[in-house]
Amino acid sequence: MCFPNLIPNRFSFQGRIALGSLLFILVLMFQGTTLAQETVHLRSPTNAGSLAKIQGTVLEYNGSTIQIELPTGQTLQYPSDRVEKIETEHSTAYLSALDSLTGGNEAAALRGFQTALQQETRGWVRREILAHQVQCYQRLQQPISAAHTFLLLWESDPQTPYFDRIPLRWHAEELSQADEQQAKRWMENPENPAAQLLGASFLLNRYPQSAQETLRRLESTSRPYLPALAKAQGWRAELVTNSVQVPAWDTALESIPEELRGGPLLVVGQAWLRQKEYESAALRLMEAAILYPEQTQVAAQALHDAGLVMAAMNQPDEAARLWQELIERFPQQNRLVQQARQRLQQF
Repeated sequence: MCFPNLIPNRFSFQGRIALGSLLFILVLMFQGTTLAQETVHLRSPTNAGSLAKIQGTVLEYNGSTIQIELPTGQTLQYPSDRVEKIETEHSTAYLSALDSLTGGNEAAALRGFQTALQQETRGWVRREILAHQVQCYQRLQQPISAAHTFLLLWESDPQTPYFDRIPLRWHAEELSQADEQQAKRWMENPENPAAQLLGASFLLNRYPQSAQETLRRLESTSRPYLPALAKAQGWRAELVTNSVQVPAWDTALESIPEELRGGPLLVVGQAWLRQKEYESAALRLMEAAILYPEQTQVAAQALHDAGLVMAAMNQPDEAARLWQELIERFPQQNRLVQQARQRLQQF
């Protein structure tokens, strides 16, 4: 490749060759920055296990569709539920943050993702970063920050493929006055049903009547995912009553999308435990702990309660093993870790 009209004649032949090579490299660099290429892996709608690879530029990826611009300029669109994964280039800050998250350094990961968010211009990647930040806040036991970040994600894409990151509360825990006020504002927000669901989950034990009213309204919303989760949140309020219909709840689990079942499994397991149906309780609690490790609060609570089941079944060694696993896997879950240590000392 040469550029006869760009290189002055006063340069020597060798100089012209060198400048021509430099310009060629610059053109490649320019193309690389303006035409970002991704490889999208799509599941076949008819052949389970079959994947198709499409190379191009992802223009948009949300909860309903993915749009890909091919090198020819043609734009293709597919349902987002066919996306298996997307290979793309990420910033150094993003990759470093991901390593920190994998290594258990959530504070460093959070800082890295914030830097990556400031650097990133692609909307669909920014939403992915927000989803990672929710996970960091959850592990750091900062539920209000996790909820706030999730709502930024949801407002950008109400059908987000990262809805499984919604940081709902599935067990009672004390809130500071400031956090309680924030949860009230979310629950009373008429424009944002996801905020209402989050707020109600935080306030269900503190303000059961208003929270349950909110949950009942959300059961009839047309928004995806919200009705099933609102119904499952309502089960929490019924746990302490004599009208618990645990077999019906257990059956209803199948109607909840698999990626959202972690919290509902925990509640059903706790309900079986209250009714002293220990085998059913152990099954549901261990499902929650094993299948949903990224939902750290749910998984840790499930391990704790599964230990209670084993103790009730006169299996102290198994109970101790589960509590020790809780301590080792979820050291930041302070309340549960303390309870597990106390139970181990009693043994």
